[in-house]
Amino acid sequence: MKISTFAAALAASTIAGSAFAADLPARKAPPAYIAPAPIMTWAGFYIGLNAGATFGGNNTANIVSTSLLPGNAAAAALAALGTGAFGNNNNGTNVAFIGGGQIGWNWQSGGFVAGLEADIQGIAGRRNPQNNVTLGAVGGATILQTVPTGGQLQWLGTVRGRVGFAVSPSWLLYATGGLAYGGVNSNNNNGFSQVSIAGPALAGFGVSDNRGGNVRLGWTVGGGAEWMISQNWSVKAEYLYFDLGNRTSNGVAIDAVTGLTYLGYQTSQRTNGHIARVGLNYHFNWGAAPVVARY
Repeated sequence: MKISTFAAALAASTIAGSAFAADLPARKAPPAYIAPAPIMTWAGFYIGLNAGATFGGNNTANIVSTSLLPGNAAAAALAALGTGAFGNNNNGTNVAFIGGGQIGWNWQSGGFVAGLEADIQGIAGRRNPQNNVTLGAVGGATILQTVPTGGQLQWLGTVRGRVGFAVSPSWLLYATGGLAYGGVNSNNNNGFSQVSIAGPALAGFGVSDNRGGNVRLGWTVGGGAEWMISQNWSVKAEYLYFDLGNRTSNGVAIDAVTGLTYLGYQTSQRTNGHIARVGLNYHFNWGAAPVVARY
């Protein structure tokens, strides 16, 4: 009887212990934390570098000549011939390296991206063309007018708006345009060959007021594509056309023999061209809220 009572008590204790164990919390390790994938966003400030080439541009010198010796046949003939647009003889280097840096800011809503960008870069080797023009023959003598309108574009900057669309989270296509400004070192002089006709022989040389450096303002327009290679870094390829307008200079032609000022002239030189470049940007993402975009 005692044995049966002990067995029954043991069985009851075992059942109660199992039930109590079933009520205890499980001791399994929690699942490992998996960080969400970073959100690609174009919003916020960025800074970067660029490099490429500038090429093309205008190669026409516009010349208007006026005779300052109305009774002199040679001066009158030169004035008649030395008026018009001349060019096509490009003795200047029209392709050069361009490189510098940029800073900008983007705002993004869905796939739409808008922002501002400013850049400045130096230019090595680009010159506006030098035009050597043969005007014609007067009294059996050939009149050669040399118009060295070479103006070296030394540096160029822009302040532009950008508007684009993110065709995917990491690819942005955009158009851009705005203000362009640059430093041009101009040196315009005109020279004339000797002319042997009625009146004094004119072996002249030119004196122009368009020398030294100057800053010109203009405009620029273009477009490009940018690829976000990581959360903070992007690379871009970009094309820009820039036009800094015309610079007008006035000069006189002086007879090297008699010292007479026999001709007045005005030339205008245009500075414009194309830029093809690549760039690398670092995006700070300061204050850039996550953007939920559907593509």
